[in-house]
Amino acid sequence: MKDKLRKILSLKVSIFLIFLCIFFITYYSIDRIIIYGFLRKSMDETVTQVKWQSNILASDILAMDFFKNPDSDAADVEIQQMAYAYSARILIINSDYIIVKDNYIFDEGKTIITEDVINAFKGKSHSHINYKSSSAVITTPIIDDTGKISGVIKVSLSGYATIQTINYMKRISIAVMIALLLVFSGILVFVIYKLTSPAKDMKEAILSLSDGDKNARIKKQTIKEYKDIGDAVNVLLDRLESIDDSRDEFVSNVSHELKTPMTSMKVLADSLLATENAPIEMYKEFMQDIAEEIDRENEIIGDLLNLVRTDGERAVLNIETVDVNELMEVVLKWLKPIALKNNIEIIFESMRPVTASIDRVKFIIVLTNIIENAIKYNHPEGWVKITLNADHKFFYVDVSDSGIGIPEECKDQVFERFYRVDKARSRETGGTGLGLAITKNIVLLHKGTIKFYSKENEGTTFNIRIPLNYGGKAQ
Repeated sequence: MKDKLRKILSLKVSIFLIFLCIFFITYYSIDRIIIYGFLRKSMDETVTQVKWQSNILASDILAMDFFKNPDSDAADVEIQQMAYAYSARILIINSDYIIVKDNYIFDEGKTIITEDVINAFKGKSHSHINYKSSSAVITTPIIDDTGKISGVIKVSLSGYATIQTINYMKRISIAVMIALLLVFSGILVFVIYKLTSPAKDMKEAILSLSDGDKNARIKKQTIKEYKDIGDAVNVLLDRLESIDDSRDEFVSNVSHELKTPMTSMKVLADSLLATENAPIEMYKEFMQDIAEEIDRENEIIGDLLNLVRTDGERAVLNIETVDVNELMEVVLKWLKPIALKNNIEIIFESMRPVTASIDRVKFIIVLTNIIENAIKYNHPEGWVKITLNADHKFFYVDVSDSGIGIPEECKDQVFERFYRVDKARSRETGGTGLGLAITKNIVLLHKGTIKFYSKENEGTTFNIRIPLNYGGKAQ
């Protein structure tokens, strides 16, 4: 049942129902406040006026000597005028508690002994208002100049006129409510349309994207909240498109990189097969070339495996306490033959002993890639300087070289997969274009940072910062 309600209660229906609830609650509250506020005020004012008129009537009754001459026309006229003015029933009661005058006539001659009448004969005026029934009773003693109480005036107000007025006001109120409801419903329909149409646009854009339309985007919105959501969704769609393009490019690059050595080996093998009585030297030369292409294929496959192992959620770090100084010496020992071959001087400077919690195997890849690139992409008789330092939170590895540098237009793509600054030289030196991408992944896995500064034909410096304790948040 709840699931069905959720489906039925769309944004449009929800807004409309909320509006109706608010409208009727507001109307009811205003109705109560205004109409019944008017009722109370009207009754209070009427009672005040009746008290004043009762005092005047009491004075006139004494002046007319009414209780000796109850059939006085003047007294009768005054009583009838007062009764008509307030839609009231007026009783005149003598000292024997007998009703001597009733403008309704019904109770003349009858005895009336009620609490309010008894209290009136004790000199106490009394008024009681019943707001629910719009009725009131006002009891006023008739007191002469000597303080003697000769009678009591009891006025009963039915509130008929007030009720009629209230009913009239209610009819007007209902008519106004219906008119306002129609006006506000029209406004609400417009508002709902303005609020829900962006959601419809978003839905259509997302559905178009799911159908394969990579160019699907959400239209610019005027409402700030929808504009923010639309911009965020468009950014997401741009990223998804970029990821999709990157995936296609990656697959294309992988295919190309793997196919190139295979093609070379195929050409070499076909050449040998097509050559009858080929000399042994040719076989040796071709087999040497095939072996080099196999090594290149293995290098590509190895880098691809490393990339997969260090990419996103699939990456696993085997954290252990490592002497970074010792690790650096091991890496430099492995790379020394390459440096000697290129006549590159390697300088290692350690500012202090460094021990950190890192993945030893993966961090060797980081150091090897950065330092090997500094050696390979260097000028003859050049140099590579490695500096190791640390503070209380991080350790730092700086690798500077006197190499060819990185052109300004290439700096944004340095860490991209299969990107090579100098493709001809990369081919010559055996690079796959994955080394720096793998390096960045490993550094990020360690919650570290990697930056570089480079000037073409003057050299490059890579700065690596890694937390001493894995799990510490890099800043």
